[in-house]
Amino acid sequence: MRGRVRRLLRAGAGIAVDHYAAPMAKWSRPYGDGGAHDAQVTIAVLGSAVAAVLIPAGGLAAGEFTPAVAIVYAVFIPSWVTLVWRVTLVGVYIGFEGIKIRHVWRTRVIPWTQLNRAWAGQADDFDAW
Repeated sequence: MRGRVRRLLRAGAGIAVDHYAAPMAKWSRPYGDGGAHDAQVTIAVLGSAVAAVLIPAGGLAAGEFTPAVAIVYAVFIPSWVTLVWRVTLVGVYIGFEGIKIRHVWRTRVIPWTQLNRAWAGQADDFDAW
């Protein structure tokens, strides 16, 4: 039975669900980027995190910053790292729960049962913003 694939019909939704398929990652991007996105996220976050430590520490060590300025930098740069992290995660993801739409300030999940159709295409005009 383990090797067989059984399809069950979800009641009322009319969606075939494969309960014995290989496990799906928690959330994955439906468009392939060949792992380039993971590398971009890693570089952006690590670079920002290094800057968050080196700029205030280097400024204090060189005598360029007063302690008050170093504190301002120490507060601003982690906020910047958080913003960079959120921007790099913007996108559309799919998973067992449904479709996740992640913006910079907000994330929402549309369950499969509430979705009656989806359209994907090249963004144009103001859609690209």
